[in-house]
Amino acid sequence: MRTKRTDCAFILSNASLPCEAMHYHLAERLLIEAIKRAKQLLIKNRIYHQLIKLHNLVRKSEPTTDT
Repeated sequence: MRTKRTDCAFILSNASLPCEAMHYHLAERLLIEAIKRAKQLLIKNRIYHQLIKLHNLVRKSEPTTDT
């Protein structure tokens, strides 16, 4: 089966679903795979920004421990 979308675009579009369901590890793996498959630097830059937002979201959702 062939589509007009690249495999990178397909993976990138599916990375938002695990993030919304709080499956951050899966979302991170999908974003990293999309970076590997991206051919354009602009797309890679966009994916890196999403990955940074994901890491910030995870860091904020983790419980903090005061020592």
